[in-house]
Amino acid sequence: MRLASAFWRSRLDTNPPVSWVMDARKSSELLRTVDRQLAAIEDSMEQVHALLRPGAQHGSTRRMRSAGQKVAQVRLECVRDAP
Repeated sequence: MRLASAFWRSRLDTNPPVSWVMDARKSSELLRTVDRQLAAIEDSMEQVHALLRPGAQHGSTRRMRSAGQKVAQVRLECVRDAP
């Protein structure tokens, strides 16, 4: 479990805002959205940390190949989804 999302989840469980208590569905959807955003931010921070680690330059070819494959995959999906 992600540390930041666990922290905020515990804070909301102990002291939920009144408006969220009134509409549980909206609050749970909002919490899931925030949790996804926090997870994406933490993943990005971990990637940056890996790039700044000593010796990271040795993996540059692998990262470049992986990025190229992701770009190609997105392009193919766009072509498939085009009208």
